[in-house]
Amino acid sequence: MSRGDIPPLLYFVDIILEFFYAGLNTKSSFKRLYRREIKKMEKKTEQETKTIEIRWHGRGGQGVITAAKILAESALKARKYFQAMPEYGAERTGAPIRAYTRISSVPVIVYCGVVNPDIVIVLDPTLVGVVNITEGLKEGGILIVNTPLSPKELRTKLNFAKGKIYTVNATKIALDLLGKGIPNIAMLGALLRATNVIKRENLLDKIRSKLGETLKKQIVEENIQAFEMAYNETQAEEEEEKTLTYKDAGVDIEEASKSVRRIKELAKTTYSSNVMAGIGPFGAIYDFKEILLKYLHPVLVFSVDGVGTKIEIARTMNSLGSIGTDIVNHCINDILCQGAKPLVFLDYIAQHKLCRNEIEEIIQGMTAACREAEISLIGGETAQLPGLLKRNCSDVVGFIAGIVEKNKIIDGHFIEPGDKILGLVSSGLHTNGYSLLGKIFSSRELKEELGETLLTPHRSYFGPLSVLFNERDELGFYFNIHGIAHITGGGLKENIGRILPEGCRAEIRLGSWPILPIFQLIRQRGKITTEEMFRVFNMGIGLVLIVSRLEVSALYKILWQNAQPAYLLGEIKQGEKEVIFQ
Repeated sequence: MSRGDIPPLLYFVDIILEFFYAGLNTKSSFKRLYRREIKKMEKKTEQETKTIEIRWHGRGGQGVITAAKILAESALKARKYFQAMPEYGAERTGAPIRAYTRISSVPVIVYCGVVNPDIVIVLDPTLVGVVNITEGLKEGGILIVNTPLSPKELRTKLNFAKGKIYTVNATKIALDLLGKGIPNIAMLGALLRATNVIKRENLLDKIRSKLGETLKKQIVEENIQAFEMAYNETQAEEEEEKTLTYKDAGVDIEEASKSVRRIKELAKTTYSSNVMAGIGPFGAIYDFKEILLKYLHPVLVFSVDGVGTKIEIARTMNSLGSIGTDIVNHCINDILCQGAKPLVFLDYIAQHKLCRNEIEEIIQGMTAACREAEISLIGGETAQLPGLLKRNCSDVVGFIAGIVEKNKIIDGHFIEPGDKILGLVSSGLHTNGYSLLGKIFSSRELKEELGETLLTPHRSYFGPLSVLFNERDELGFYFNIHGIAHITGGGLKENIGRILPEGCRAEIRLGSWPILPIFQLIRQRGKITTEEMFRVFNMGIGLVLIVSRLEVSALYKILWQNAQPAYLLGEIKQGEKEVIFQ
């Protein structure tokens, strides 16, 4: 490094000191000390000096330039080098756009493009074999190509022997994301996997910031997904020889740990004084000594269930919080059927690849529902299953425990002919029947026109039933509910049938309650028989109570007074154990 290359400030100091030395006749030993310090700085600057030149090939001009800008500006933000001086631009070489990125640690005054790049990125796979994409690539450089070919196949096709080859099918990734993921951003993920030239966090921040200036939030997040997918799926010949990690298999333990920390914060908002150890230890600890004192013979009631394919529509609508609400309310209703008061809830969330934002949104829905029912979310599990679940697939399962006095357990044992059947209205499909919708409606209809209706959360019947369990009749006796059925998969027929004793037949009068419009639309569009509709869907009734004919009027009135619409659906008759519609 010559004196002319010394940064201007040091050069100026050098001149002043020389005048100072000349005027005062400073001893040569002091001047040698100064010169030694200058050499140290020169050596340090040389060690830290690094320039990376990247050339991009693609036909979508603006997208190529945007990706080049994101990379260069991320380097500047991250202060990756001694002095980050990013440059980017584009030139048209025939039909394709050729853009460049230069990240340098020394000032660049005039720069006209990359002639001898360190890295070549090929966005447009049709350019392979048409344009000399490896032109000028430095010895030992890196070639990153959007192609379905493996690195070995591409090397053979190009007859390329200069440096390293990385391949990723960015076009397929974009199509998997419904065509909204920009392949350029996917190529940034491949670049990061191949070089680690910029910190991942800085690059993601800049992608969100840059794309957020012109694109909707949902599309920006789809680009982030494209980035992540490309990062994980980029192939290189060297990878066959390297030591495998769990992350290489698609399981990111660090990301899982970050998710658990956030889940822990949200779960704490549901804790009661009974929670001794919630999320964190190997097992949750719940002290229910004080609760037991309120019961003569306490019995615990447990249930587990999932939300099924409803989660696919929730992801499309960016409304995963509703899924968290669904699973909590579904499980609450299950144990209410035995008359139990819910105490604690646990969850299980499995994903193809862990997405912290999605998990947090689901847990937010769960904790809100838990607070509403005054139960504690004390534990859970997240699992990354890249080999089992398809890309962008998740499964959400809930586990619940409640308590009931032994002599107040509701199990259908006291159901008898003459009892009346009360139906509590549902909020919609709840969490059943969604697998059939994809056969009936188009993707656009499910995402746009019907999305909000289909995502209406599963109604919890905890509030109105708590009132019934604690209400007394005119003579001062508690109401006696003979049976409760949660209407889920299998509809009214199968779920009421589960609680009927031998010798009792349930007769349901069709038309005794209003059918919600969504069910009428499903039946018409799908040309589904009435029998199949009642077997798959709840048809507007989410919970059924079987009560004495002497108490039905009072219970009916209490439900409506507590904002829970209910209808008299039919009655219990003597006969074979079955449910029939009239």
